[in-house]
Amino acid sequence: MRPLISTRGPEDHVRPPPPPARSRGLAAAASVHLLLCALLAGCHPSTAADPATLTLAVATSPTTLDPRLASDTLSGRLIQLTHRGLVRLDDHLRPAPDLATWERLSPLHLRFYLTPNVTFHDGHPLTAADVVATYQSLLDPTLASPHRGVMEQVARVEAVDDLTVDFHLDHPYAPLLASLTLGIVPAGWRGEGGPPGTGPFRLLRWERDQELDYARFDGFVGKPVTLPRLTVRILPDATVRALELERGGVDVVINDLPTELLPRLAARPRLHLLSSPSTNHFYLGLNLHDPALADVRIRRAIACAIDRKPIIYHLLAGQAIPATGLLPPDHWAYRPPTEPPAYDPSRARRLLAAARGPDAPPLRLEYKSSTDETARLIAQVIARQLARVGIELTLQSFEWGTFYGDIKAGRFQLYCLTWTGVVEPDLYYYILDSHAVPPAGANRNRYTNPVVDRLLEEARTTLDEARRRSLYGEVQKIAARDLPYIPLWHPRHFAVVNRRVHNFRLTPNIDFADLATVRLTR
Repeated sequence: MRPLISTRGPEDHVRPPPPPARSRGLAAAASVHLLLCALLAGCHPSTAADPATLTLAVATSPTTLDPRLASDTLSGRLIQLTHRGLVRLDDHLRPAPDLATWERLSPLHLRFYLTPNVTFHDGHPLTAADVVATYQSLLDPTLASPHRGVMEQVARVEAVDDLTVDFHLDHPYAPLLASLTLGIVPAGWRGEGGPPGTGPFRLLRWERDQELDYARFDGFVGKPVTLPRLTVRILPDATVRALELERGGVDVVINDLPTELLPRLAARPRLHLLSSPSTNHFYLGLNLHDPALADVRIRRAIACAIDRKPIIYHLLAGQAIPATGLLPPDHWAYRPPTEPPAYDPSRARRLLAAARGPDAPPLRLEYKSSTDETARLIAQVIARQLARVGIELTLQSFEWGTFYGDIKAGRFQLYCLTWTGVVEPDLYYYILDSHAVPPAGANRNRYTNPVVDRLLEEARTTLDEARRRSLYGEVQKIAARDLPYIPLWHPRHFAVVNRRVHNFRLTPNIDFADLATVRLTR
């Protein structure tokens, strides 16, 4: 999938409402933004330290480089540089061969054939024993792998010979292939740091909270690796990341920049902005056990009162598209709703009057968010929009741990969060099935619908893709009617890239392994 160039917001935007009252924190953020713009205007570009090294800046440190332990997004992406799985996701987010091809011998039996002559970075050949050991280790309680759930549907994994591995299942489970992207590690590996992998790069140095250095793995079996060296710099401050891009000390930043800076950075002669669809979904969560929100007319009124376009254009610099549901329009299981959520404040007022009576006082609800500045701005705009139809929001922001703990515990009326990595539509089971209320799953809104439960159970156990698409289409139709949550938008990925970088690809799932085919010019 070719990246899309985008340096400005959409032309068909709607004029936003007057801006909300600004807090002292927002004023401070604006001052920092103005200062940064002044610095960008006056700084002088410098030459990258090593013309053969690509430098990528990130905002945080990885928590681990062991594929079996990684649960945060950055760790998972850095592991893509050094490790490969049996399966990868292609540009259309479908399972494709990576270290192996496969065949389905029966609904309960998958056989994988490993690519011959693949070696780990330490020189040891990859065998079926390494695959078996990697997946069996997920069940080790002392490892405490966050990927243990991959094995819940698997009865056993066994080596047939050195290059053949069998997965035996307890029952048919359609999402299994998409979950077998886990990086393979050597059997019996017990070292510290990151285990050897079979990926296009090998790790040379990891200075925690500072940087990671990689070199091309000359024994890589796959497409030729054209990038000799890669450095990942950990720069927590967004201002510093932007300045380093301008100065040439950093070549690439992916997503980790304030969106209001993107047009200015894209206008710099040595930089350009890439944008692509993402696998993320931003939504408004509602507690369906709350007496007011249990009424679907109230939920529909809220959906009709929210105008997504000015938020996307002004707060997100155009780097999002309006959402009609969990799945983006280019997903293989997507079904467009017959009545997509649309901005209609008149209808919102009619729905509220029908639910509460024509002379009812304003409906008062509590909206929780994290202390993230963009999240707070979004909350302020949504509050202003809802106030126009007779819904008054009390805004509360908390540090992340407290906020997320309240959401999982059901201590909320309204909140906003993002689902990341929406690839396999079985995610619907995790967030809508009545058996998936926390801690068993992520049905945080406490939605219950026996018809949806039946559809989701059949969808995860049938192997026929056409049937699965039909079942998930029914789920989307019901979700659009019941509004167990309110879809808002799908954020786009964006990257600011130095023009000396060629063949850089920005795909929906952001696979860092694609950096292997980058070329650099002086």
